[in-house]
Amino acid sequence: SGGGKYRVAGGSENSTLHVDEVSDAITVSLGEVHSIDWSSSDNYLLVGGDDKTFELRKISGKTTTLLDSENITSADATTINAVSWSCTGKYVAVGATPATGDYPPLHIYSFDEDELYVTEVTTTFCNANWECLNDDLCGIADLDWNSPTYPGRSTSTMYLAAVGDCIRSSTGFAVYEFTSSELSETATVGFAGKSLQAVKWKPATSLIAIGGSNLSGTSDIIIYTLSGSDLSSTYVRNLSASDIVHSLDWSPNKEYLAVGIGNNLYVLNNDLTEIKTGDLSVACGGAINSVKWVNHGRYIIVGCDSEASNEVKVYLFDSVDETLTLIDSINYSDTEDVEIVGWSPDGSYKYYGGTSSGDVTIKDVQHGNLTNDSFKDSDWTLNNKEYVEGAVVVEDTLYLYDSANVYFTIS
Repeated sequence: SGGGKYRVAGGSENSTLHVDEVSDAITVSLGEVHSIDWSSSDNYLLVGGDDKTFELRKISGKTTTLLDSENITSADATTINAVSWSCTGKYVAVGATPATGDYPPLHIYSFDEDELYVTEVTTTFCNANWECLNDDLCGIADLDWNSPTYPGRSTSTMYLAAVGDCIRSSTGFAVYEFTSSELSETATVGFAGKSLQAVKWKPATSLIAIGGSNLSGTSDIIIYTLSGSDLSSTYVRNLSASDIVHSLDWSPNKEYLAVGIGNNLYVLNNDLTEIKTGDLSVACGGAINSVKWVNHGRYIIVGCDSEASNEVKVYLFDSVDETLTLIDSINYSDTEDVEIVGWSPDGSYKYYGGTSSGDVTIKDVQHGNLTNDSFKDSDWTLNNKEYVEGAVVVEDTLYLYDSANVYFTIS
């Protein structure tokens, strides 16, 4: 494997990585990159930026191919804040910052898996009297579809949760019901000018977490239960008197919620209580814009503002020892911010993008920057993923292995 690092690289259309290449970015013609979502059913990538356009790309091995590019409006100064694949992989939701009353901030597109392009299905408008209340992410700030096994949903109905400044002419939280051609409000909650920035549907449940600042009294995070057309507050938590929650993500086992608030990453129990006395948290050095669990639940990737020096960080989460351990850090730019981070569905790749020239970086986790001295004995595993203590001998071969790396073998 040469130097031990593989990176997807190239230009705005087709690009192929060779083992000896050292460039590390897909260049997209979007200016700043604010949102990325990798489809769960296949290697399709959505990328949203600040020039009214989102891109659909195919990742195949070490090749990235531009399939489609959609301009959502003719209005000026439009930023796409959120892109999200539906639970079925057949639809795409796009949330944007609108000029006052000029165009819809929420768009739904269908995805043709045979022709490999997207087609707009429906939109919803802001009220004409709407005004931007948050200079950073006004309009629709975040979106998340329900998971396929949402309790009680029909086979033809999906639900989309949205938060932002552009819901009922104020800041708010809304759940929309979507059929193949229609988008309609199911339930909404208004917050009278408070900043809402993040929403995440708990997998295979009717629970939805939202995050912002002083949303209900002093609460930064609220978990709602959706029942019919009613949203009821189930759990609340206040983490800071002044900081804003910018990102949320549930662990794959649904036991924990990762929270990016101010400069800090928190991991909370699924009812928002402390994992340990005093909370489990780490300071990342700069404001956190994005957090994401890997599919096996061991790592959390974090994207930060430029004050963090290394704006991309990966933490190992140990639920037994109740610790977060920094195992990887990447310098994105001395002056630019990382807006979005994540993993491929199989956990093989990590990606990030931000305000630096529209680049999206995708790194092969199996050959990334993780180092063997970052792991404790309890973190070594065999190829069959059974956790073991320390090193293990199998058929006369000594394995030192974790779910992201094989460090070495001795036969």
